[in-house]
Amino acid sequence: MLLIRKTQMKSLERAMLARFRATARAQLLGALPAGTPEERVDALLDHGLASATAAGMETEQQHLRFLSVMAALGPDFDRDPARPRLGETLRQGLPPWMALDRLEAFARGEDPDAEERAVLRAFAAPSPIEASAVETPEAVEA
Repeated sequence: MLLIRKTQMKSLERAMLARFRATARAQLLGALPAGTPEERVDALLDHGLASATAAGMETEQQHLRFLSVMAALGPDFDRDPARPRLGETLRQGLPPWMALDRLEAFARGEDPDAEERAVLRAFAAPSPIEASAVETPEAVEA
């Protein structure tokens, strides 16, 4: 039977966290302008990870995706009064993966609602078959 002591678990947790932070830092560094001071990178990393957790991100992948969005849109994108939809996206109660999909669309300059509106318009418009099959009072009397 394998027995792991609390101190060993703490050591494992620290090692896993250090590995994740190194991965996240490398990703963030790749998204920032060359020559960004090390202190700034570390501050952005701490800020981004804390913001991701506060926004409900749960997995390492979600945190990394959040950091990419933050690098593209700015460190306080979710509180930017000029772009309220960004913060609203995080406060809508969407699953984290869905909120990140929408934020990544914003970061690419796309409208994340465009596809949904197109689908709704398609369902709202009567089909040609339905329009011709509607019985008018005149057709019923004949």
